Amino acid sequence: MRRLSLVIVLGLAVAAQADILRLTDGSCYHGRLVRESPDAVLFDAWLDGAASGVVMRFARSRVASVERGEFTAGETPRFAVQPGEQPDANDEQRTLDAALQSLQSGELDAALRLLNRVVIRSEATALGRLDGRVRERRGVGLAALLAQLRLEEALAAGGGRKFDLRFVSAYEAPEMSRLLAERLTQALHADFGGRSLADWSREPAMYRAHPPFAPRLLDATRVAAGMAGARLRFDRSLRTDRATRMQLVELRDRLTHFAAAVAALPGLSELIEHDTPLPDSAAAAETSASQPATTRGHESQREPPTRRRSRSLFGEETP
Repeated sequence: MRRLSLVIVLGLAVAAQADILRLTDGSCYHGRLVRESPDAVLFDAWLDGAASGVVMRFARSRVASVERGEFTAGETPRFAVQPGEQPDANDEQRTLDAALQSLQSGELDAALRLLNRVVIRSEATALGRLDGRVRERRGVGLAALLAQLRLEEALAAGGGRKFDLRFVSAYEAPEMSRLLAERLTQALHADFGGRSLADWSREPAMYRAHPPFAPRLLDATRVAAGMAGARLRFDRSLRTDRATRMQLVELRDRLTHFAAAVAALPGLSELIEHDTPLPDSAAAAETSASQPATTRGHESQREPPTRRRSRSLFGEETP
């Protein structure tokens, strides 16, 4: 009992040394000031009774004041939660608002971590209320927003060369399944030299030499294979839909084998090293000369100028 009392006292002592960030809309955050500049304030906010580990960025125009290490008379630290105490509805809403603020500021990683915290800690009734708040602010539901952010994180984690989705909460799983199906369809219809990615993967024997777009074709194939694998792992509807599951297994394997075949052909590394923008005239001449002779029914189509690998994976012109 004495040890528990000591923990509580120490926790309150730490709380009393926290900084307070007050916004012009009347809300405030407790935590630690990271950095100030003429344009913004970076603040490590303490949410839901503990340090969040998420540094939030606030535009200077939204900041009323920053108080260092002291509270106003009679103010109780909102993060001084007793052991076993559950955060109330205001805590959940504040965490959600912090996530939306991070999203608006372009801090996608922070927004994802905060939304994940909201979903994991909130009861079903609270999630319904918070979902309505997200719809008012963003025009989409909470589950859809969380799934979108997690999918973008999976794309970024792969560096544009693979799709690395490691976790999906039960709350967002249906939305993630829908989103993965949409993105996978878009990926398969992406155009490369007058043929879709799906067509290339169905007839790998037709890929006999590397065209200029080979690095992007390889990356897109690996990402699409990763998306098919993610659906197999996280789409719960596939547990009873055996036909669709078998189709996805076949698609994943076909894409994986095609990616291996492309990577095995010599000369790919040279294309990757020289995958830089070309002048319009040079690009047109190169794409015309390098158009695969085996392309069926698309002899008049031309591949757009080669772009840097940092562009969007499926940003090619679609037919």
